[in-house]
Amino acid sequence: MASDHEGELQKWTNYYTGWQTRYFTVKEGMLSYYACKADVAKACRGSINLATAELTVCRDALHFDVSGLNGTIYLKADSLAQRQKWVLAIANVKSRGESGNTSRRPSVPTTPTTPTHAGGSSGAADRIESIRRELLAAATEFEVTARRVESGDTAVNASTADEARQLAHRIGDGCLRLVDELRGLSVAPDRPLPGGPGATKPDSPSGTPFMSPTGVLEGDASAASVPPTETAGVVESSVAQPSRLPEEKTFFSEVHDFSGVLTVTDGGPCSIDAAKFLAAASALLPFLDRLGSALAIVKSDISGNIEKVRKAFDKGNGASLTLADIVREEVKEKRTSASDSASDALLWLKRALRFICAFMGEFADGKETASAAGVAYSRTLAHYHGWLVRGAFSMAMKSVPYRNDLLKQLGPGPEDKILQDSARYIESLDGVLSAVEELLASFGLNKDEKV
Repeated sequence: MASDHEGELQKWTNYYTGWQTRYFTVKEGMLSYYACKADVAKACRGSINLATAELTVCRDALHFDVSGLNGTIYLKADSLAQRQKWVLAIANVKSRGESGNTSRRPSVPTTPTTPTHAGGSSGAADRIESIRRELLAAATEFEVTARRVESGDTAVNASTADEARQLAHRIGDGCLRLVDELRGLSVAPDRPLPGGPGATKPDSPSGTPFMSPTGVLEGDASAASVPPTETAGVVESSVAQPSRLPEEKTFFSEVHDFSGVLTVTDGGPCSIDAAKFLAAASALLPFLDRLGSALAIVKSDISGNIEKVRKAFDKGNGASLTLADIVREEVKEKRTSASDSASDALLWLKRALRFICAFMGEFADGKETASAAGVAYSRTLAHYHGWLVRGAFSMAMKSVPYRNDLLKQLGPGPEDKILQDSARYIESLDGVLSAVEELLASFGLNKDEKV
């Protein structure tokens, strides 16, 4: 089956690689993308079902976003004309009500038809749905035309103004017919309708209500001051964004966190998934790199203990093990004091991760990194270190990067965004560490020996 539309677009990937060229197709109700055109015959890299997606047309001339149940794809066209083609192709699929892997439905009528009131509530619902689709298609076309005017498109002329007026009449007529249908119903339709049922503006200069692409009935075709409003799956961003990018990511918003590691059972202790725990702990190692060589000793300790627990996990031959299963097996074999004991490694891993929690807590309170590291160490690891090891750590704590330098390493983004993301991360980590402490205590393994 041929695509409704296809071609290259710029897709936002991340802050390391930025915008990358990808090949997109709109086909069978799906927006899919590939590395290049030659890969279309292969499996796509990602896709969004347009039936349930939201289309955001940005204020600048090039950007638009498509949001689905699994996330948002941020897109940038090479020209306003190219974006216009993509927006209309996507809106047309949405207006037809297509869903992924379904047959094509008849396209939306381009001219309104006069409704008949025969057929009861079921017929009225069908007519309302038809009107909704007409309004969506017309509003999207008007949106694109308005963007052309705002961006200073040199092709805009008197013909463009005529097109806009025709679209306004179509939208206004659709709103009036929608009001008539709603007046004939005893209950409102289940599906949200653009602009709200029967929303009119009596003092409209023309006497005919006009619905802007934001779904707000206005007498003036300009909707620049209208706040962002969802209209039949199309979202307008009313804030000018000449160089719009997705929300800035930080290290802690991107790193694999500890959510999903715990499973709470009724009347029993939390179950700690060993594979997920190891994956999250390993993902935290790059954070220590951002603290410089000063904390290489902490990173080496964490990495070594992760490896010991992983070896014990690998003995399960792919079984869905919990940390309790690993500890229980070592207790049974009386190996908890062995040099390669996973139980002992888990104990020290828990302590090191407690240090990171404490450090980020002090850092969030505004302390300089050296001070935050020193306080965190004294509250956590220092209790288990002898005077020689404490001396080495105390020197290391004074060599961490300055606060502003660390913030740059954890960004980009403003400081409050970085600290907000880190707080969410530390909260999930803290809950897991409390469960690990309870697990070790249940086997009598919360030892206080110093090294």
